[in-house]
Amino acid sequence: MGIRHRAIVAMLAAALVGGRVAEANQFRLFVAQDSTFDDNVFRLPPGATPSAQATGVARPPLGEMRFTTSAGLGFDTVYRRQRPRAEFTLTRYAHQTYKYLDFTGISGRAGWHSSIGDRWTGTMGYERTQAPSNDATQTGFRTANRLDERIAGEAEYRVYSRWSVGGSLNKVGSRYNNTVSRFSDYDAKQAAAHVAYRSRRGNQFRVLARGTDGGYSSRSVSHEGIPAQSYVQLDYEADITWVPTGHSRVGARLGFSRFDYGALAPAFRNFEGVTGRVAYDWTPTEQSTIGVVVRREIGPELLYYANATVVGTTAASVTATSALSPKIGLRAAAELRRQMLAGQAGALDGPLRSPDYAQLTVTGTWTPKHYLLFSMAVGHERRRGPSPHSPDFNANTVSAHLQWSFL
Repeated sequence: MGIRHRAIVAMLAAALVGGRVAEANQFRLFVAQDSTFDDNVFRLPPGATPSAQATGVARPPLGEMRFTTSAGLGFDTVYRRQRPRAEFTLTRYAHQTYKYLDFTGISGRAGWHSSIGDRWTGTMGYERTQAPSNDATQTGFRTANRLDERIAGEAEYRVYSRWSVGGSLNKVGSRYNNTVSRFSDYDAKQAAAHVAYRSRRGNQFRVLARGTDGGYSSRSVSHEGIPAQSYVQLDYEADITWVPTGHSRVGARLGFSRFDYGALAPAFRNFEGVTGRVAYDWTPTEQSTIGVVVRREIGPELLYYANATVVGTTAASVTATSALSPKIGLRAAAELRRQMLAGQAGALDGPLRSPDYAQLTVTGTWTPKHYLLFSMAVGHERRRGPSPHSPDFNANTVSAHLQWSFL
């Protein structure tokens, strides 16, 4: 039995044992139905149309209706200082015209949070997400489903009343279901250590160092310039959480990250730079919240650029929520994002461009009963930065969601 399966069995077994003796169990069962119309399902550039030969449809439409049916169960319980949790969801993705894109995904998570004495705290967890890949990263009208998995463990020890030290170990991976996108199959092991200070008012300052040993399992070094299979990423970060007033909260992180593919890969595939994130949440009233986030991140390229191994993302977003009544809510979110691709230009993809993305979503929710949720959403997405694998596109969506929960 592999490490992943042992972790799942151990955590689920522990969760079941905890459930038998828990003071209060919170079990949840739900079913949900989503219907979405997307007017540019393949994220094609203006003037382009889907290929009848590639899709197998005589007159392939640019827009498409998609239906998502989900059923899930889970629980979240507390017994003294132990908190086991688990959730499982089965989802069927169906299309009105492009039937070959249909598939069934299995997602879930299990975790255990524990406190031992007054100084030790720890968390173990496993997560699995199986869903369609982002349509904006696909070409050739092919189906691409992505499976993400993560096994994590973290522990922290309070040295003094306000100071603590901790560490974590993670194993993450992504898998695609078709031969072309498998070029982005990815695995990594991560280890991190931190020192933190927490004030009486809940403010926190932390410094962290993290090392990642990762690789693309379907890639190898070749004379044609295919990106190297393995790499090492080092991250050094300092972050602060500050609550200046009862109506606002600030979180800031400043760091430095470096990707190194070693001596086997050309040096210009390596990538380094400053990273950071600033988030400000303001709650002017009990019914409304406004959040602003500015971030810059460096990470492995998991999209569809065969010659880009690293991507740097710079983004700014604004989110506003409002409770119009106890049963009606409104949420609006907007984001501008630029991705800087790093790799050897010209080997496979031609010159790499840095695409710019813009997204806007407005969602309204209605909860007539505590167990019933209905929502409607409209969205717009666009990309600018033409290249063979990132053409310009505009896409609009309208969706409806209905969820029934059994508590």
